[in-house]
Amino acid sequence: MKHSIIACVWVLYALTQVPTQLLAQTDDLIPYRTKAGKWGFCDTQKHIVIAPVYDHVGRFGDGRVWWQPTYARVTKKNKQGVINRAGKPVLPIVYDEIEIFSEGFATIRQGKKYGFIDTTFTMIVPPRYDSVSEYSNGYANVQLKGKSFKQISAIGKQALYANVQLKGKWMCINTKGRICIPRRFDAVEYLQAGLWKVKISTKWGINDSAGTVVLQPYYDAIETISNRYTAVKLTTTWGIIDNTGTVVMQPYYHEIKAFSERYFAVKLGRQWGFVDTRTFKECVPPRYEEISACSDGYARVKGDGESYSMTNTQNKTASMKGLPRKLYFDLIQGYSYEESGGKYGLIDSTLHECIPPRYDNMGYLIFGHIAVKESGKWGIVDSVGNTIISPRYDYIVRTDIVAGQDYARVLIEGAWGVVDSKGVETLSPTLSRFTAIKPFSSGYAVAETGGEKCLIDPFGKEIVPPRYDEIGSESLFGTVGIRPVKANGKWGIIDHNGKEVLSPRYDKIERHYHPPMLASVRSSDKWGFLDNTLQEVVPPRYDYVDDEFQGGYVKVKAGKNFGYIGLDGTEYWEGGYTAPRSK
Repeated sequence: MKHSIIACVWVLYALTQVPTQLLAQTDDLIPYRTKAGKWGFCDTQKHIVIAPVYDHVGRFGDGRVWWQPTYARVTKKNKQGVINRAGKPVLPIVYDEIEIFSEGFATIRQGKKYGFIDTTFTMIVPPRYDSVSEYSNGYANVQLKGKSFKQISAIGKQALYANVQLKGKWMCINTKGRICIPRRFDAVEYLQAGLWKVKISTKWGINDSAGTVVLQPYYDAIETISNRYTAVKLTTTWGIIDNTGTVVMQPYYHEIKAFSERYFAVKLGRQWGFVDTRTFKECVPPRYEEISACSDGYARVKGDGESYSMTNTQNKTASMKGLPRKLYFDLIQGYSYEESGGKYGLIDSTLHECIPPRYDNMGYLIFGHIAVKESGKWGIVDSVGNTIISPRYDYIVRTDIVAGQDYARVLIEGAWGVVDSKGVETLSPTLSRFTAIKPFSSGYAVAETGGEKCLIDPFGKEIVPPRYDEIGSESLFGTVGIRPVKANGKWGIIDHNGKEVLSPRYDKIERHYHPPMLASVRSSDKWGFLDNTLQEVVPPRYDYVDDEFQGGYVKVKAGKNFGYIGLDGTEYWEGGYTAPRSK
């Protein structure tokens, strides 16, 4: 009775009454399967709309395949095509593969050859080329015989460029199939700004989209480092050219990478320095062991702290710095060799050392500051090295903001605590009994003590005492703070105040992503659905359920049969259908 009363109260803040609202959104065309294993489409009244003559069908408007509600992909005798809502083919059922659309184009395969179609299912390029992947951010990767290259799409400019191979040579074609870059290269790969890098034998050059030679194949490797400059490799050293192919810095360094708009990072031997992007002169000689990417105006660096100590048979130690390792062995006899790396510091985008290299390690941002490690302990400093939290923790990790305040979880000798952004311990790890604290979510964190899970606030107050085997972190039913809990092998539900609104009774409870006001539940290896009033809208009776209702129905499996069900549990499969509805 107690749980029934709580459940009734909980309904007052539930999002919606699921069956009434969602069934109104049900699509009028639902895939169904006959006992003979053929697929077609029916309406919600089980009137046949499109005859079951296909080996498989997709949903109309399936966002994971076709985003347009007027088309569905179908399969017949191992061939694929596309039909409209009248059941008429808009793309013939003759293809071995039809990929999903990306940026207005999709690839089709017929036999071992690929081509392109647009969203009107017009053939842009007939299937006469090899393997092509989908487009993403204007590009599509393709692969053939272990070689990769890229394509560029200029949507809105009626231009699509595709790199293809024919008779062992690569070329670039436009949407009309016309050759932009001649078929004479061993590889063609998009570079940047309408430029392609092209390969003849083992050497790389550059062509533009009109096929004009910008740079004859001469270099061993070519890589983009900015929208204006490209790094080129000759034997073992790298230099820089501009987009006209002019050399602005001769190959000299062993590695070049982008750092900021003003500087390139360059590596000589084992050390990193910087080159000015305006003059291409070395402004900081190579002296760092490591340089991270510049992010939010800062970058982590590791100082050239190579130090070597040699201990002889009398346990006397000699320390030297700056000489190559081999030279140490040649000059010093009778000593064992030990190398220690440099220290970590912080530089800004102007290359100023905000924090000179002095820490053993430097981690991620916490409270907008930097985690640092010294003598085996972690603390926090700001961007100029001022101490926020002195290094005293075995581990420190940022959590979410709770009630406008940022907190971090800290560890000392196996016990977890919590500190605020000022370094004040709201839960001291030295006094804590928690052996684990997960990230805070909806104001609370799942903590563990004595092998049992509980729910705590940032001050260590137990909202839910330790009595569960597991407490889920995801919000059920799209409602903040509603969590699944596990006790004695069964799952139930607690509300945002930690009260148990559904006693543990299911083998599994999982969040359902669409619509979010449902949860998938499993009992005795069968799946069903629970709504946000804690009612079983579909009792557990299926071996498998999909993770999304689309158009008010979901794909399920019972035994060897797949089909679709509605939110009221109506099955759209295996007979029981009436004559086609009148049109």
